[in-house]
Amino acid sequence: MEKWLSVSEVMERSGLTESTARRYIRNHQRFLKVRKGKRKSYQIHESELDIIKQIRDWYGEGKGIDDVDELLQDQGITMTVTVNDGEKEVEQTVSEALSELKKSMDEQKEFNKKLLEELDKRDRYISEKLDKRDEQLMNVMNESMEAKKQIATAAEAESVHEEEQKDPEKKKSFFSRLFNK
Repeated sequence: MEKWLSVSEVMERSGLTESTARRYIRNHQRFLKVRKGKRKSYQIHESELDIIKQIRDWYGEGKGIDDVDELLQDQGITMTVTVNDGEKEVEQTVSEALSELKKSMDEQKEFNKKLLEELDKRDRYISEKLDKRDEQLMNVMNESMEAKKQIATAAEAESVHEEEQKDPEKKKSFFSRLFNK
Protein backbone atom coordinates (compact mmCIF):
# COMPACT_ATOMS: atom_id res chain seq x y z
CA MET A 1 0.00 0.00 0.00
CA GLU A 2 1.27 3.47 -0.83
CA LYS A 3 2.32 5.50 2.17
CA TRP A 4 1.99 9.27 2.12
CA LEU A 5 3.85 11.39 4.64
CA SER A 6 2.85 14.71 6.14
CA VAL A 7 5.29 17.62 6.21
CA SER A 8 5.99 16.98 9.90
CA GLU A 9 6.89 13.33 9.14
CA VAL A 10 9.19 14.51 6.34
CA MET A 11 10.82 16.92 8.84
CA GLU A 12 11.50 14.10 11.30
CA ARG A 13 12.96 11.74 8.69
CA SER A 14 15.03 14.30 6.76
CA GLY A 15 16.15 16.68 9.49
CA LEU A 16 14.63 19.74 7.81
CA THR A 17 12.65 22.53 9.41
CA GLU A 18 8.98 22.81 8.49
CA SER A 19 9.43 25.98 6.42
CA THR A 20 12.39 24.46 4.54
CA ALA A 21 10.48 21.25 3.80
CA ARG A 22 7.50 23.28 2.53
CA ARG A 23 9.81 25.45 0.40
CA TYR A 24 11.46 22.36 -1.17
CA ILE A 25 8.05 20.88 -1.91
CA ARG A 26 6.73 24.13 -3.35
CA ASN A 27 9.84 24.80 -5.48
CA HIS A 28 10.38 21.25 -6.76
CA GLN A 29 6.96 19.58 -6.58
CA ARG A 30 7.01 18.73 -10.30
CA PHE A 31 9.86 16.29 -9.52
CA LEU A 32 8.17 14.88 -6.41
CA LYS A 33 5.10 12.77 -5.83
CA VAL A 34 3.12 15.35 -3.91
CA ARG A 35 -0.57 15.68 -3.23
CA LYS A 36 -2.76 17.99 -1.28
CA GLY A 37 -4.15 16.31 1.77
CA LYS A 38 -6.89 17.39 4.12
CA ARG A 39 -7.16 21.13 4.63
CA LYS A 40 -4.82 21.76 1.68
CA SER A 41 -1.76 20.40 3.49
CA TYR A 42 1.02 18.78 1.49
CA GLN A 43 1.58 15.06 1.54
CA ILE A 44 4.68 13.46 0.05
CA HIS A 45 5.04 9.88 -1.06
CA GLU A 46 7.41 7.89 1.13
CA SER A 47 9.58 6.99 -1.87
CA GLU A 48 10.46 10.69 -2.33
CA LEU A 49 12.42 11.04 0.94
CA ASP A 50 15.73 10.26 -0.75
CA ILE A 51 15.09 12.98 -3.33
CA ILE A 52 14.26 15.48 -0.54
CA LYS A 53 17.56 14.60 1.18
CA GLN A 54 19.43 15.01 -2.13
CA ILE A 55 17.80 18.43 -2.63
CA ARG A 56 18.92 19.37 0.92
CA ASP A 57 22.49 18.34 0.10
CA TRP A 58 22.57 20.37 -3.14
CA TYR A 59 21.29 23.47 -1.38
CA GLY A 60 23.95 22.83 1.26
CA GLU A 61 26.56 22.96 -1.54
CA GLY A 62 25.28 26.42 -2.48
CA LYS A 63 23.19 25.46 -5.51
CA GLY A 64 20.21 27.60 -6.50
CA ILE A 65 16.65 26.59 -7.43
CA ASP A 66 17.38 26.40 -11.16
CA ASP A 67 20.58 24.41 -10.55
CA VAL A 68 18.69 21.91 -8.36
CA ASP A 69 15.95 21.57 -10.99
CA GLU A 70 18.58 20.94 -13.63
CA LEU A 71 20.34 18.35 -11.47
CA LEU A 72 17.04 16.58 -10.76
CA GLN A 73 16.30 16.51 -14.46
CA ASP A 74 19.80 15.29 -15.31
CA GLN A 75 19.44 12.41 -12.85
CA GLY A 76 16.38 11.24 -14.73
CA ILE A 77 13.91 11.95 -11.97
CA THR A 78 10.59 11.96 -13.71
CA MET A 79 8.44 15.03 -13.48
CA THR A 80 4.99 14.44 -12.08
CA VAL A 81 1.96 16.43 -13.17
CA THR A 82 -1.16 16.61 -11.03
CA VAL A 83 -4.28 17.13 -13.10
CA ASN A 84 -7.47 18.20 -11.39
CA ASP A 85 -10.38 17.03 -13.52
CA GLY A 86 -13.13 18.41 -11.31
CA GLU A 87 -13.91 15.62 -8.91
CA LYS A 88 -10.51 14.01 -8.42
CA GLU A 89 -6.85 14.70 -8.89
CA VAL A 90 -4.87 12.43 -11.18
CA GLU A 91 -1.11 12.21 -10.95
CA GLN A 92 0.89 11.38 -14.03
CA THR A 93 4.49 11.56 -14.95
CA VAL A 94 5.28 13.91 -17.78
CA SER A 95 6.30 10.98 -19.97
CA GLU A 96 2.90 9.34 -19.38
CA ALA A 97 1.10 12.60 -20.17
CA LEU A 98 3.20 13.10 -23.30
CA SER A 99 2.57 9.51 -24.33
CA GLU A 100 -1.19 10.00 -24.00
CA LEU A 101 -0.93 13.29 -25.86
CA LYS A 102 1.06 11.66 -28.66
CA LYS A 103 -1.52 8.88 -28.89
CA SER A 104 -4.32 11.43 -29.10
CA MET A 105 -2.43 13.39 -31.76
CA ASP A 106 -1.87 10.23 -33.80
CA GLU A 107 -5.58 9.42 -33.59
CA GLN A 108 -6.40 12.99 -34.62
CA LYS A 109 -3.98 12.78 -37.57
CA GLU A 110 -5.59 9.53 -38.71
CA PHE A 111 -9.04 11.06 -38.42
CA ASN A 112 -7.91 14.14 -40.37
CA LYS A 113 -6.38 11.93 -43.06
CA LYS A 114 -9.64 10.00 -43.48
CA LEU A 115 -11.61 13.22 -43.49
CA LEU A 116 -9.40 14.69 -46.22
CA GLU A 117 -9.78 11.52 -48.27
CA GLU A 118 -13.56 11.76 -47.95
CA LEU A 119 -13.49 15.42 -48.92
CA ASP A 120 -11.34 14.65 -51.97
CA LYS A 121 -13.70 11.85 -52.92
CA ARG A 122 -16.70 14.17 -52.58
CA ASP A 123 -14.95 16.91 -54.59
CA ARG A 124 -14.19 14.46 -57.41
CA TYR A 125 -17.82 13.29 -57.40
CA ILE A 126 -19.11 16.86 -57.55
CA SER A 127 -16.65 17.76 -60.28
CA GLU A 128 -17.65 14.73 -62.36
CA LYS A 129 -21.34 15.56 -61.95
CA LEU A 130 -20.77 19.18 -62.93
CA ASP A 131 -18.73 18.16 -65.98
CA LYS A 132 -21.45 15.72 -67.04
CA ARG A 133 -24.14 18.35 -66.54
CA ASP A 134 -22.12 20.93 -68.51
CA GLU A 135 -21.63 18.44 -71.35
CA GLN A 136 -25.35 17.68 -71.47
CA LEU A 137 -26.16 21.40 -71.38
CA MET A 138 -23.78 22.10 -74.26
CA ASN A 139 -25.34 19.24 -76.29
CA VAL A 140 -28.83 20.62 -75.71
CA MET A 141 -27.68 24.13 -76.63
CA ASN A 142 -26.00 22.87 -79.81
CA GLU A 143 -29.11 20.91 -80.79
CA SER A 144 -31.26 23.96 -80.11
CA MET A 145 -28.99 26.18 -82.23
CA GLU A 146 -29.02 23.60 -85.04
CA ALA A 147 -32.80 23.44 -84.92
CA LYS A 148 -33.02 27.24 -85.03
CA LYS A 149 -30.69 27.29 -88.06
CA GLN A 150 -32.85 24.70 -89.82
CA ILE A 151 -36.00 26.66 -89.04
CA ALA A 152 -34.38 29.90 -90.28
CA THR A 153 -33.16 28.21 -93.47
CA ALA A 154 -36.59 26.70 -94.12
CA ALA A 155 -38.29 30.03 -93.45
CA GLU A 156 -35.89 31.81 -95.79
CA ALA A 157 -36.41 29.23 -98.52
CA GLU A 158 -40.17 29.50 -98.13
CA SER A 159 -40.09 33.28 -98.31
CA VAL A 160 -37.92 33.16 -101.46
CA HIS A 161 -40.30 30.63 -103.01
CA GLU A 162 -43.31 32.82 -102.18
CA GLU A 163 -41.66 35.87 -103.71
CA GLU A 164 -40.85 33.95 -106.87
CA GLN A 165 -44.44 32.90 -107.24
CA LYS A 166 -45.71 36.44 -106.73
CA ASP A 167 -43.27 38.07 -109.11
CA PRO A 168 -42.17 35.85 -112.02
CA GLU A 169 -39.86 38.65 -113.20
CA LYS A 170 -37.60 37.98 -110.23
CA LYS A 171 -36.86 34.57 -111.74
CA LYS A 172 -35.15 36.19 -114.69
CA SER A 173 -31.54 36.99 -114.54
CA PHE A 174 -30.35 40.48 -114.01
CA PHE A 175 -29.41 41.03 -117.69
CA SER A 176 -32.69 39.65 -119.00
CA ARG A 177 -34.64 41.94 -116.77
CA LEU A 178 -32.38 44.80 -117.73
CA PHE A 179 -32.97 44.34 -121.43
CA ASN A 180 -36.53 43.01 -121.06
CA LYS A 181 -35.90 39.75 -122.68
